[in-house]
Amino acid sequence: MTIINFTIITKYFVKASLFIAILAEVVFFSANISALTLTAETDKTSMTKTEILNLIISADDNANDEIDFTQLSYQFDIISNQKSSRLTISNGRKIAKTFWVLILAPKETGTLTIPSFSYKNVFSSSITIDVTDSVGLVDNNTNSPDVFFELIADKKIAYVQEQIVVTARLYYKIALANYEHEGLKVDNARVEQVFEENKAVIFQGQRYKLLEEVYTVH
Repeated sequence: MTIINFTIITKYFVKASLFIAILAEVVFFSANISALTLTAETDKTSMTKTEILNLIISADDNANDEIDFTQLSYQFDIISNQKSSRLTISNGRKIAKTFWVLILAPKETGTLTIPSFSYKNVFSSSITIDVTDSVGLVDNNTNSPDVFFELIADKKIAYVQEQIVVTARLYYKIALANYEHEGLKVDNARVEQVFEENKAVIFQGQRYKLLEEVYTVH
């Protein structure tokens, strides 16, 4: 006659169930950590000292925490720092995204470095920026355009679902009457505006008003 010790079997079952639950929790936590990415991108990697630079940092998370930009301020003046978040639903799955959009002005010439940033133990890549001396002020009698447009993408080739940062800049020295625009449109892509600002700048020695918009394209 076989005697079965149900107490031992019960204890073994409880321990096994507890182990499986802990293992599942670890796997779920690891999946969430590995899914989080932090990306830093700029609209240019070379510039003059009188120009400005857009830095966009994006996290695949509805970020409540902030990023420490102390090291960035060693070589750049942070003119503006704006944060925005969005939540979209794709194939029934919620996708959170947070953007930090910074406008920077270099403090010196030479090879400057935008450092790696950290968010929830995930790190972005550092970026090297070459800064040269500014050009001299242009003579007011020089025929410089009253209005011109600049469109800059951070990359020329991208994979499917990869993010491209596009900066649209409208420079003008005269009043723009009845100016309207519909924003950036790209066929077969999702376009989202993450930043807009109107300010006064000096570009190649000339004083302009600048309407600047930043978009992400997927």
